[in-house]
Amino acid sequence: DNNKIDPQEHTNKVLAAALVRTLCTMNALPSKWVSQVPRAYLVAEQQRYDSTTRELHLTGFIRGAVPFDVNALIHVPNLGTFACKHVRRAAQPLSRNGGAMEDAAGSDVIESDPMKRESLNRFATPDALDGEQNLIGFDEADEEYDEDQQAQGEDKE
Repeated sequence: DNNKIDPQEHTNKVLAAALVRTLCTMNALPSKWVSQVPRAYLVAEQQRYDSTTRELHLTGFIRGAVPFDVNALIHVPNLGTFACKHVRRAAQPLSRNGGAMEDAAGSDVIESDPMKRESLNRFATPDALDGEQNLIGFDEADEEYDEDQQAQGEDKE
């Protein structure tokens, strides 16, 4: 009786082995629709909101086929479009050189230039009353009626 194999347990082991084999042989490249987007994007790992300065701090990896423009506007899904203050290079926890990479300028902080920064004013401000029909109030209607009556009275004379 010890030599019997449980079919369900065997199936689970085969599926687990197949999953591990698939994960080990997967390509770590992003999907084509993400990698071919003509702009940089941030894969955020952490976020922190500072209520005193009203700033959102995002930590993650900048990806994309083009360089990240610190002066461009940033869209955060479900929150809106914002201007970037600066980008700070953080040490990569899994890098071989301890995150000691530097850009051509040798700086770990790229500041946004307020003169080059895109303006948020180019977008339409949402108006909750847009498209609402303006009704004439009773006072205005009475005034218009009185004016019409006076004009008709002058025409009769």
